[in-house]
This record gives sequence, C-alpha cells and structure tokens, in this order.
Amino acid sequence: MEDEHVLVDDLEEYLGLEALITTSGSYYGVFDDHDGKNVAQFVKEKLLNYIVSDVAFPISVEEAVQHAYLETDAAFANACSLNNALSSGTTAIIVYSCKGDFCC
Repeated sequence: MEDEHVLVDDLEEYLGLEALITTSGSYYGVFDDHDGKNVAQFVKEKLLNYIVSDVAFPISVEEAVQHAYLETDAAFANACSLNNALSSGTTAIIVYSCKGDFCC
C-alpha cells in the first residue's frame, strides 16, 4: 500500500504553540500515492501547515485550502526538480471541521 492518512481530532493540541490557531477544529486526510510513497508522505507532512499558515485562515478556510493545495504542489514540484527519484503523484482528500467564532 502506498496510502498515507492523518487524523487530527484537535488542531490546537496537534499544532501546539507554534501555530497561531484562533479556532479549534479537526483535520482528516487520505493521500493515495501513485508510483511510490514519496508524494503522499510529503502532502501528509506539509498540507495542514500550509492551510493554517495561509493569510485567509481561519476566516476563509476554502480559500486557504485552495492556496495550500497549490503551494504543496509547487513545493513538491520543486523537490522533484532537485531529486528525480521523487517523481510520483497522489490524490488528496481532506476534511476540516471547525468549532469556534470564526468558522467558515
């Protein structure tokens, strides 16, 4: 299996003091890699951080997620340009559930 997944029931607890989370929530993802496990692992490790660090988060989660997908794709393309062994692809399905005053 080349799949990866992430289960985060409490974003504030998972991200700790490093992140500036102003709302609590949950984040779940399934990443089905194609032709290796490199990109699924990369997306698992990077996507959430790109979401929560986006200027649109948490006011416009949809916009932050769109930006994060593009930023993750560009970051992996850059990594592939430095290391040809990394080339692969993945599907990425995530669920973000927020609880708080500034939910989407």
